[in-house]
Amino acid sequence: MGWYRRTITVAAAPDGVEDRALILYFGAVDYQATVWVNGQWVDEHEGGYLPFEFEIGGLLQPGANDLVVRVADPTDSAARWPTSPFSKIPHGKQSWYGPIGGIWQRVWLEERNWL
Repeated sequence: MGWYRRTITVAAAPDGVEDRALILYFGAVDYQATVWVNGQWVDEHEGGYLPFEFEIGGLLQPGANDLVVRVADPTDSAARWPTSPFSKIPHGKQSWYGPIGGIWQRVWLEERNWL
């Protein structure tokens, strides 16, 4: 299991912009990611090969914000991982991989306008 922590700085919304979406985007995390912003649980994602995103605008404040990501990669322990043991997760031709979890691709914060 790995823990990642980063301070991210967010500017206040420009005048006239009342509602904006701030999307936290992950290129890939292997295998199970849990995300908190400023101590508030955001969501979880399971799967090591596809990108995912969370809308976190309501949890951010202008200035410094605390981002925490916990990453866990299953083992074959049935007690700890009863529904997704390592040997049951599809790995394609990389079957020689062991449980080596982490953030595998870029992470960024993207501002989007609500339509």
